[in-house]
Amino acid sequence: MKKIKRAFTLAEGRLHSKTGFFQAFTLAEVLITLGIIGIVAALTMPSLIQNYKKKVISTRLKKFVSIMNQIIYDETYNNGDMSTWELPAEYSNVQPQEVFFDKYFAGHFTNIIKREKPDKNLVVYFSDGTSVRVNTGDCTLFSFDINSEKNLPNVLGRDQFGFLFCGSRRRLQYCLDKDRVFCTYPRFNSYEEAKTSCKTGGSACTFVLEWNNWEFPNDYPVKL
Repeated sequence: MKKIKRAFTLAEGRLHSKTGFFQAFTLAEVLITLGIIGIVAALTMPSLIQNYKKKVISTRLKKFVSIMNQIIYDETYNNGDMSTWELPAEYSNVQPQEVFFDKYFAGHFTNIIKREKPDKNLVVYFSDGTSVRVNTGDCTLFSFDINSEKNLPNVLGRDQFGFLFCGSRRRLQYCLDKDRVFCTYPRFNSYEEAKTSCKTGGSACTFVLEWNNWEFPNDYPVKL
């Protein structure tokens, strides 16, 4: 039986010649190879970075929403219907906001590391690098920042996402559902309407992500 000779790899081929002399890669060949690798990396790295950012944001949003929904469930069980809760007055200063947060929310977060009170708001920082700003208006606004307020860009739809916690008389107006306590804001009747608003304003981007189960759709209108 005729023995089949094994083919040389590219590197081995350079080390074997008919004359028996060893040959190395030239500097030009090495530079060309490195240049091709660099071009491929330059083309693929932005996409990899974007995908990583999206994954981080989605993971942190899912965690925050899960904790908030669990808080509502637990505190409703412990304290009864929200109509009996001691809600901060509309457009109140930071003290009632902090009392409200401490009574119903703080105990459910095990990773609080610091608090600040800028601009009559309460900002709570967590050990995973996120933060939430609590601001009382018609409802209590929770502005969740996936890399904390101390880090840029601090832009709605990129690293900041808004949620409302509404008392019974405001739920229908802001959450479009009289039984919904915690919701994204603003609400929309269609996905396309929300996507358009997200592109121009940013606050609607939370609704867009909620629509997609907190994952980034391919047509997400804001560049991260």
